[in-house]
Amino acid sequence: MKIYCNGFNLYRKFKTDEPLIKKFKIFELPDVRDLEVSLTFAIHKNKNNELFLTGGSSNDDQNLNYNFGCLVCISCTNDFIYVLNADGRFFQIDIVNLEKIVEVNTKKYLQSDDKFIHFAIGDKIQVGLTRFGYVYDFPKRLNFDVRSTIDIKVGGVHCLMLDSKGNVYSFGNGSRGQLGLGTLEDHSDPSQIEALAGIKIVSIACGTWHCAVISDEGDLYTWGWNQNGQLGLPIHSTEKSEGVSVMATPHIIDFPDPNANAVKVACGKRHTIVLLDNGELYGCGMNKYKQLKEDDEDIIETMNFLGDFSKEKVKDIKCGPWNSVICCE
Repeated sequence: MKIYCNGFNLYRKFKTDEPLIKKFKIFELPDVRDLEVSLTFAIHKNKNNELFLTGGSSNDDQNLNYNFGCLVCISCTNDFIYVLNADGRFFQIDIVNLEKIVEVNTKKYLQSDDKFIHFAIGDKIQVGLTRFGYVYDFPKRLNFDVRSTIDIKVGGVHCLMLDSKGNVYSFGNGSRGQLGLGTLEDHSDPSQIEALAGIKIVSIACGTWHCAVISDEGDLYTWGWNQNGQLGLPIHSTEKSEGVSVMATPHIIDFPDPNANAVKVACGKRHTIVLLDNGELYGCGMNKYKQLKEDDEDIIETMNFLGDFSKEKVKDIKCGPWNSVICCE
């Protein structure tokens, strides 16, 4: 895998001495199959299902040197690494002591023959999906009758879920409109986002207090907190537009080329990046750590062009809290 990355690098999670990677920089990781980024470190797995950590308290790549089995999901917060294998076994690793690997007993939550097949982990929320279609906000099983969930994403204290029909559901803290339900209220169990009803959504993403989704027609919708312009909407009022601090329902975002469609989206702590089908990358939000582009502005409050990746075969785009990463084959 070849990755392009920028942003905060004080702890050298990307192998360069630059504390801020101001422009997208290329790194070759030939055996990498998946990668996740936290504030201070990055983890990746290779083709042999080995896990490596870069950054943090060490300048060297650290092999976790543990047989996790066939890994299907990896995630990280600033303090822990989480992995799930194909047998439904779930592990938590303390980054301060990588030898402290704890297998979480998930069977006590599940009915016979069920197992976890996917999870999403945030600093204050842990959500898992089982093969029978049940969703858990650990350790509680949610009151949710839909059995066709295909993706889960979490923010700081909220969760988005996507089903096979393209419907989107949310639950958790809604204080900044991040649930997309039209209010700032909390919801302990999932509710369908009615503003997206009838629109088939194919991709979902969560920032700490905001969300972004893409429809099957290539439209991008954002909602939630907009303090740093992470929704792609202006913060300050002008003669032509009214400033937005909170958007509690999904809002469609325009791009310069009206014929271009959004195909991939990712959210950081306070920024959003979007890949279009013409290979162009756009982004908005906080730019204090150059997680969007080399620019004197710390806030980029509408969608700006970040780079042309039309000559690359982009596999995925990802965000750390203050980083952007483009993963290419």
